[in-house]
Amino acid sequence: MEPPAATPDARYARCIACRHSWVTDADSWGPGMTCPACAIPAIPHQFFGHYQIVREIASGGLGTVHEAIDSFTGRTACVKLLRDELFSDPSFVSDFAREAQIAASINHPNVVQVYEFAQSEGAYFLAMEFLDHGTLQSRMAAGPIPETDILKIALDVARGLQAASAKGLLHRDVKPGNCMIDSGGTVKLLDFGLSVPIRKSLMTEGVIVGTPSYMSPEQFEGRPAEPESDWFSLGCTVFELITGEKLLHPANVLDLGHIFENWNMDFILETIPGDADKVRELISILLDFDPGRRGQAFELLKPYYSLVDVDSLGAFG
Repeated sequence: MEPPAATPDARYARCIACRHSWVTDADSWGPGMTCPACAIPAIPHQFFGHYQIVREIASGGLGTVHEAIDSFTGRTACVKLLRDELFSDPSFVSDFAREAQIAASINHPNVVQVYEFAQSEGAYFLAMEFLDHGTLQSRMAAGPIPETDILKIALDVARGLQAASAKGLLHRDVKPGNCMIDSGGTVKLLDFGLSVPIRKSLMTEGVIVGTPSYMSPEQFEGRPAEPESDWFSLGCTVFELITGEKLLHPANVLDLGHIFENWNMDFILETIPGDADKVRELISILLDFDPGRRGQAFELLKPYYSLVDVDSLGAFG
């Protein structure tokens, strides 16, 4: 049950032990408060700005991800904390700030909403929308996904990418683990930390950025960044959704050169189940080595938006 509405001077709180929620006053909120249900005291490192950390969810390259409660609104939020050992490195702090600024500038149902980027107690954190129905990665582990659901997933991701490119931004790391599922089955893009303005180089200080198994040929070669690079990554993701296997298996980034030199689209399409004709057509467009052709995928997906039943997506995670 949600706590009662807070007054202007009241604060929402939640116990990390028994999960009891209550409302306290602004002066009492913080490390010194005690749960009225189980008498467990709060601990100092739970509090960042007006957010109270409830539990750690995951750990990534830039920091740790936590479930938190917004003491002002009572809503559950996701708080990403920069790793302690990186606090003194201005370049990592800059990357984290860039992630927040880019993601916060995109207001779209297929992009995870960012609330704010701030600093508290010497730590930088990013507060964003909380989704607890897993990722496409966890959905694949639950079993095969019907073709119609895959088409809806692809359209959701495509719409999120279009919203980003309309602001001159790229994602650069589209993959199942960065695609979250909400309670209604809608897929939302997460983690724009690798995004850069369109037409800037895809190379960052000589280092290729992205996940090798989902990297486009032009991303690998460091050619000027275009939205079509993200569409290729979406193609790799769709291939994985329909077959259950990664399309690219590079031992390292440099191994991609050999893979792309021996690219065989006919062989790729033959590995797709025989009755998945629309997904096969979609993949043939998204994985085209001609970046200009990949944008046609959006037109292919449009007719399926209102026809797809995605109840199965919301049931997993």
